[in-house]
Amino acid sequence: MRDGAYWTLGQFARFLFSESNHEFTVGAQYRGSSPEKQDYAYDGWELSTRLLFKLPYGFEFAPFASLSRDYYGSPD
Repeated sequence: MRDGAYWTLGQFARFLFSESNHEFTVGAQYRGSSPEKQDYAYDGWELSTRLLFKLPYGFEFAPFASLSRDYYGSPD
């Protein structure tokens, strides 16, 4: 049974560059849980960043990087 509370807490910042509308986004989040049975616990974190380049003719180039770690508790 996986009844309980599962939540995410995070903060992201977006920076815009001049009239070109290029963007830089960076952020972090923490995922947590409070299940009724601790053997179904789910916790973890993530750091991420993204660049967005506006190209001619409506195209966009958006490289993205993320580092995360998840901790799961499950029955044997």
